[in-house]
Amino acid sequence: MEKLDHAQVLDLDDVPLDYLPDNLTSLFNLKYLNLRGTPITELPESIGKLRNLQTLNIMSTKIMALPRGISKLLNLRHLLVGRFISGNYIGVRIPSSISKMKKLQFLGHIESEGNIIRLIGSMTQLTDLAIANVKESDEEDLWASIQEMKVLSLLVLKVADGEKFLRVDALSSPPPYLDRLHLYGKLEKSGLEEDLLPHIEALPSLRYLSLDNDSVRKELCFNRGFVKLWNLRLWNLALLNKISIEEGAMPNLEFLDIDNCITLEALPQGIEHLTKLQGYRFDNVSEKFRESIKEGGVDHPRMLLVNERCKKYINTTWDWRFYE
Repeated sequence: MEKLDHAQVLDLDDVPLDYLPDNLTSLFNLKYLNLRGTPITELPESIGKLRNLQTLNIMSTKIMALPRGISKLLNLRHLLVGRFISGNYIGVRIPSSISKMKKLQFLGHIESEGNIIRLIGSMTQLTDLAIANVKESDEEDLWASIQEMKVLSLLVLKVADGEKFLRVDALSSPPPYLDRLHLYGKLEKSGLEEDLLPHIEALPSLRYLSLDNDSVRKELCFNRGFVKLWNLRLWNLALLNKISIEEGAMPNLEFLDIDNCITLEALPQGIEHLTKLQGYRFDNVSEKFRESIKEGGVDHPRMLLVNERCKKYINTTWDWRFYE
């Protein structure tokens, strides 16, 4: 490691490294350390010696928990943790002392455990936050903490398996710069047949919305709002069988991505109102959906209109269309 004494960047992406060498934590000039994709299982307590570190990436490793020493990295801006396995985000457990890291801007994916959600409310410089294993009992602390994060622009929430629902009505007064929202799992206003959209459609800066894995019931109704939304992703919504879009809703939507919504029976009603649509992807949909957009199908005329609108944006390197 002597030759690396003055190194500021160390990129070990996908290197077959089983553990972090002890002398690596003596590289006091390091500002960027990337261990993504390595088989490493833990970080040593001595990681706290890297006092100048600004970015630490341990995503897609086997690390399940961070040592208390991590909280000594007071100059850290970006802490990227967690794994994506079989379609699920797996968070990493973090020590309660993480709240001392006031300069942190990116934190995720962390595991909701103990009083962590309440403690991160003091980390007011966070712009990107991703939390896994969110439970119904976390609701009060979750929304209270988020409302303290005035510069938050990305929020990712994954509800714990087995939970009934997580209320989203507190999002009616969100951080003003929140422009990307990813909701995974069962998210609703309550356990009733109520629509979550009225509680997020008024988000003033929202540009990207992702709903994934049972986060909605049978119908999605875009009645109004979402004035800045340009990308809508609907994935793995097993109960969804109808989407309706009223004129004036999502006036700036450019991309629509529907995947593995196997009970969706038809093209979204009102899709023709999306006058700025540039591309779409309809994948793993029901046979009834496919038949409806084929020639002779009930939705074929509207599908032709959408294709004509999107055609001028299609290029040879990227194609959002699905049409048979």
